[in-house]
Amino acid sequence: MFNNLQDPLSSLTPNVPINQRSVELLSQHMFAAPAALPPIFLGVRAADEDVLASLPAKRVSPEEVVHAFLFSVAAAIERKESEKVLAEWRRHMLTTIFTVAVYSSEDEMFWASVKLRQDLAAMSSAMVRTTFQLIHEVADVKKKLEESMKSSVSAKTVFDTYKENVVMHTVGEDEFAQSFVDNALSIYNRLFSSKALWPPHGPSLQCLASTADLHSACKGLLYYGMRSLQRLIVMTMLIITTCI
Repeated sequence: MFNNLQDPLSSLTPNVPINQRSVELLSQHMFAAPAALPPIFLGVRAADEDVLASLPAKRVSPEEVVHAFLFSVAAAIERKESEKVLAEWRRHMLTTIFTVAVYSSEDEMFWASVKLRQDLAAMSSAMVRTTFQLIHEVADVKKKLEESMKSSVSAKTVFDTYKENVVMHTVGEDEFAQSFVDNALSIYNRLFSSKALWPPHGPSLQCLASTADLHSACKGLLYYGMRSLQRLIVMTMLIITTCI
């Protein structure tokens, strides 16, 4: 089947330039170390009884991921990585999963590729954590670590745990750095951990008799210099000021 793929770098939209920065970001995020390619979607036209044997397949899924994978492999070779590391890259190349669909025409194949790209974009947007969500996730990681270690842990420990387990995607306009974790925990402890200000089922805005409690909870947080976090606090203050 792989021999029928015309070119692993080919595209159904050859006139659309590849965004090099996007390829580099994917390479850094997904393939900083040997890793498997996501399943590749291929298309063939129904022009023969045995379409898989007689026709060249064309890739329907976005080409950037394949570019990023090969970019990382090339970088590993240039760095003269060990034979063990290169063998791991080779294993992933030889065990790539393909999903094949038969299309009545190349035009149908083209629109299938456009739809797939848009579906992936929509899923990505929907699954990216908002700053609000990430604050709670960071706090949850800290809680899990403390339960496991039977002691309190620092923001640095939380940040190091993230680094050990996952490559974090850029958080909006703010890099996921130790300062972000520190600020996230400060905001959670001062604002979202308060049952009076933010009970488990959601903010009880009516329970605030004045803005004094909120001011105390948020005191100093607007000086951290992180734009997404600043906006979150300002928006929260405006909402509460409006509702009480």
